[in-house]
Amino acid sequence: MRTDGEKSQLWILPLSGGEAHVITKAEYGTSNPRWSPDGKKILYASSIPFSVIEAKTPWVYERPGRAQGDEPNFKTMKADERKKVVNSPDGSLEEVRAWLAKNTFDSNPRVLIRQNLQGELNLQPEESFSHLFVHTLGAEEKDVQLTQGFQDFQSADWSPDGKTIICHSKIYKIHPDRERENDLWKIDVTTKSAKEFLTWPGYSASNPSYSTDGGTISFYATPIENRHATQNQLAVVSATGGKPTVLTASFDRDISGHGWSADSKTIYFVSQT
Repeated sequence: MRTDGEKSQLWILPLSGGEAHVITKAEYGTSNPRWSPDGKKILYASSIPFSVIEAKTPWVYERPGRAQGDEPNFKTMKADERKKVVNSPDGSLEEVRAWLAKNTFDSNPRVLIRQNLQGELNLQPEESFSHLFVHTLGAEEKDVQLTQGFQDFQSADWSPDGKTIICHSKIYKIHPDRERENDLWKIDVTTKSAKEFLTWPGYSASNPSYSTDGGTISFYATPIENRHATQNQLAVVSATGGKPTVLTASFDRDISGHGWSADSKTIYFVSQT
């Protein structure tokens, strides 16, 4: 990945020689690319802003006395459409809200109504949600968006047969800035159907990966109790579901960067010494 214009895009560099060339034009950029097992597709994530998602939040909207969508969405309007919106600080309640929304759009002032307001280089007033897309090499059609809504789908991995995506996600019952737990989810690549695969009481599950033979899924299991002194543990569960097992319960430090051996009998991981 590297920047093409203002956003990070996927590039291809031929191993036989030649110049690297960009292969995506994702409106909101790309991250975490993963080749499909047959080498014909690339799975990637893109952060979609709150303002362009057409849905209702699954958590209670946290602006006292307000409702989601009770003001014009200037961020999704064209310039001529914005000019037609009646707004005034001395008008009706609807016009006052439109006037405030326009000021917010113009960053005068910048309105912050979230906990995680600090971005990498600047303030980040608007939430964004990580969604999964598939790019087919050599195809002219638009990249396929697999996931939707006010939900993050992260650390995605292909199944060995290329039919399923495993990732971690969560249906937010509270504001995403305050949610600290994750479950494992599966996504059918053909139907784009996303379903919860594993919720483990007492643990937050993340960073799943299929074994080479596709029969087992490894993941990080983080105990929910005593969060200030917790650590990532390596766990496994059958790819068809069932009771998960922690493999590193007696290990005294965090694990990360795990990967399967070719025969699916060994899991390698990284840890500090």
